[in-house]
Amino acid sequence: MTILELLLASAIIAIVIALIATVGGRMREGAQQIKCVSNLRQIGIAMNAYAGEHQQLYPPAYDATATPPILATWMIAIAPYAGYAENAMGSAPLPRAVGIFSCPCLPAAETNARRAGYFYSNNVINGNILLRRKRLSLAGNTFLVVEGNPANSEALAKDSFIAAPPQRHASKSANFLMTDGSVEALSPPFSSTEPRWNLTIQ
Repeated sequence: MTILELLLASAIIAIVIALIATVGGRMREGAQQIKCVSNLRQIGIAMNAYAGEHQQLYPPAYDATATPPILATWMIAIAPYAGYAENAMGSAPLPRAVGIFSCPCLPAAETNARRAGYFYSNNVINGNILLRRKRLSLAGNTFLVVEGNPANSEALAKDSFIAAPPQRHASKSANFLMTDGSVEALSPPFSSTEPRWNLTIQ
């Protein structure tokens, strides 16, 4: 084999490896997107199951300043409705989020640092004033749980989301769980006037 033939063979091998790496990366991203959507759908089922047994009220968010203090996160509150023990998550050394409550796209360093990737919409909990699910006139298309950039938080306000939207999926999209349990992937630009952030009480 001549030097030219060796160079040609090496170039072909390099191209094939690059193609395999590209396709493999896209397949991995696609699998993570599917898993993320599945996680949020299961969270939606658990949220609505919780509300069904609590006078149609969604769980409150963590608030140590409330009277009495609310020391369980919304994830801990709905954990039994998703098949997890109540003590599966909590303060260190327990993990902050496990299973469906942990976005598959988050780097291990973020989860190890106890940062969340899924957040309650602040407009739903409305400062922990519980709103009755059965009274929401936008029940089918109001954002309930949204993806966000890793943070040590339980909830996410629309202005914070719009200022720094997560870009973990294809087309820089983010997944949104609606109050009816459906999940939608939305891509920028995100508008502050998006009506699905807001609640209209009948």
